[in-house]
Amino acid sequence: MLRAMKKSALLSLVALSLVSLAGCPDKKPEGDPAPAVGDEPPRGTSLGAARALRMRLLTAHKILIGASMALALLLTARSASNYASTHANSELAFAAAGAALAVALGLYLRALWNR
Repeated sequence: MLRAMKKSALLSLVALSLVSLAGCPDKKPEGDPAPAVGDEPPRGTSLGAARALRMRLLTAHKILIGASMALALLLTARSASNYASTHANSELAFAAAGAALAVALGLYLRALWNR
């Protein structure tokens, strides 16, 4: 049961990181009132307000990437602790995967940081 929970937690982290890496589409879907990244701001909206909206979206994206990185580090720590007590190879694999995911997310967050 615990191994299945860890596997689903790792899959959730990977899915969240893939969704975060995918980013936003450049064109808006049909029926979407929100402007796309390259569109002109709606009438009555200043260019500064449009930039502020994009900055808030980027800030939320950075927060989600940071949270994903923290969860990956938590998975790594828990798996390393379990490996120390049980010496199960699966725990070592989870620890390595969590560490690799945390490093990848950290590099991505570093690339986004000054935007």
